[in-house]
Amino acid sequence: MKGSIRQRSKGSWQLRYDILDPESGMRKYVSETVRGTKKEAERVLRERLAAVESGSYVTKQRETVAEFMQRWMDTYVATNTTVRTQEGYRGNIKRYIVPIIGSVPVQNLAPGR
Repeated sequence: MKGSIRQRSKGSWQLRYDILDPESGMRKYVSETVRGTKKEAERVLRERLAAVESGSYVTKQRETVAEFMQRWMDTYVATNTTVRTQEGYRGNIKRYIVPIIGSVPVQNLAPGR
């Protein structure tokens, strides 16, 4: 994967790097603005490229946790678990996950501190 850095204004840098779009399988360019020094922008670019290489990169979508859980149930759970397990998952998602964090975008999730 490749990436580049370009100065936008004093203290503002534009990162541009390519990722593999999971939906189409095609290469897609992502732009991101970083505020700070060029060294900080280079560090962020290295982190993004490492995440892309390792497969842990998450695209910036506005998919909520509830939408993600529904998609997960429809794709992975439907084909890899028993009906009884699916019912348990559905109940737990409806009872515990959706009321608390269902409206939070997946992109904004972070571990507790």
